[in-house]
Amino acid sequence: MTDTEATPPTQELPIEAPGTPAAPPSPEHRYRALAGAVRRHAVMSSHPAVPRRPVDHELYTALEAIEADPPATG
Repeated sequence: MTDTEATPPTQELPIEAPGTPAAPPSPEHRYRALAGAVRRHAVMSSHPAVPRRPVDHELYTALEAIEADPPATG
């Protein structure tokens, strides 16, 4: 890519579960999906010998609050 070429546009792709209607996911669903993705990343990339930073503890506390709330119905 040269300096004269335009940068292609980017966009956020929607979260889609297979076999479900194309209704947009609720913000709560998106937060829960994000919390799950952060948890999976932490499990895969963390090492027991490396202590968590204070901001990591804050993040995991916030994730626990998101995950502990019962999902809203209808």
